[in-house]
Amino acid sequence: MIAELAAAVDHVFRGAMRTCGERGGPSLRDRYGPGSGGLLVEFRTSLATRVVSRAGLAAVARYRDVEDLWRGAGRQAEAGFLEVLDDGLRATARGRAYIADLYATQAAVLESLWPDVPRLAGLTALRSG
Repeated sequence: MIAELAAAVDHVFRGAMRTCGERGGPSLRDRYGPGSGGLLVEFRTSLATRVVSRAGLAAVARYRDVEDLWRGAGRQAEAGFLEVLDDGLRATARGRAYIADLYATQAAVLESLWPDVPRLAGLTALRSG
């Protein structure tokens, strides 16, 4: 039962994020320019508030080319979204503004798909509280 529920949640999450990218991605690219997504999207929860360490990046990207991700980080640093540090990377003010806009865009897209999300979120808060 748990595995079936997890698979269903994963399916809904992936579909929701794909729809957010399709409906909200173009406007984000218009506002911030090409190449603005990348690691800012993938590490949005971490980069919004802290440094992502090299080890953390490597752990998350264990099945991908880590050096390719670092090259992408370098390009995003050149565009002013990230600061590459000796031991990791962090979002600049511009990068954090992008992440905040990303969350707002995702919220708007998802609200149009699921108009009862605020009510459902309230129920979730009651159950977990």
